[in-house]
Amino acid sequence: MAQTPSSFIGMSESLLLPFDRHSTSGFFFPVELKESTVAGIGRFAGSSIRKGQTVRADNIIPLSQFIKDGGVKETQAGAVRLTSEGDLDELVDFWLASQPDQKACVEEQVSWMVASCPKNRTDLGKGFTYILAHSFHINHSTKPNIVTDVSHGVYFHRACKDIKQGEEFFLDYMAHGMPDWTQSWCVKRNLKDGQMLCEEIEGYKGLNEDG
Repeated sequence: MAQTPSSFIGMSESLLLPFDRHSTSGFFFPVELKESTVAGIGRFAGSSIRKGQTVRADNIIPLSQFIKDGGVKETQAGAVRLTSEGDLDELVDFWLASQPDQKACVEEQVSWMVASCPKNRTDLGKGFTYILAHSFHINHSTKPNIVTDVSHGVYFHRACKDIKQGEEFFLDYMAHGMPDWTQSWCVKRNLKDGQMLCEEIEGYKGLNEDG
């Protein structure tokens, strides 16, 4: 799931995209990006991390501000807030401005990279749906070592157990709590978001946006 298709090679010459950002921006610990133990590429801990420690923090960026500021920055992480199918369309159109022939590739990557944090793990009074400006490249497991939450305008990845140096990070995609509108956007394009894919693999329904 955490992968960058070859069709994106060279696209960053026109406009930076989250999917091929392999930076360490936003991380509080040394990390390494390499072949995953399960699929594609994964992110690995470069040092030991104790349960409860913050692994990564991303300031929340409204979509309008993200676009106004020119999109993805080389060294600036952030979580771009999305609230509707229209927001997904607007984001795709923005990234396609200089490469309209890549629409299918960009829409597919957006479907894989859009994620959510359910209401019971935010201080917003509702769920938080986003795309990271610099992708984490974290794979799915029903036994995760990372959990997410939103507090005071920041989106956090925190260790939910002790993590050893060299251990791969995993997030439970079934706990994303994806809203109906993201799934609707994907279905209209014959695509699946990460939670939808994992529901097929695991054989049961994941959390909804309330948690």
